[in-house]
Amino acid sequence: MDEYIVKGKNKQINCKQEDYYKFIGYLANPESDVEIVLENNDVQGAWGKEARIRFKNDKAKIIFESLGIKFTAGGNGCVCRLNCNEFYEDLLKLGFTAGKKQNIEIIKNNIPKKFLKSFEEGLNL
Repeated sequence: MDEYIVKGKNKQINCKQEDYYKFIGYLANPESDVEIVLENNDVQGAWGKEARIRFKNDKAKIIFESLGIKFTAGGNGCVCRLNCNEFYEDLLKLGFTAGKKQNIEIIKNNIPKKFLKSFEEGLNL
């Protein structure tokens, strides 16, 4: 039986482990349309800072939405986005940083060995 990873208050991530690491690989791809940001919404009266993964096109949504990744409407120059502080924290632990470019080798070294193939698949999308 497949094990699932669930992240976020609204289950923004609810997918098989293999798909989770494939998505992470996609996010790490230097040619991707991804920007990782932490917005200071707390300054505007929100509960706190909001982690957002912004996508300049809908490729990620087309590939990953049916696998259990929930995207919301875009804004600020993006077509869609993923809002999930819990997932953002996971990305930081893996070696991601805010911005567009990621250090693939650092991230790859933090991926569990049994999911390296899934990570590589996502990296090559």
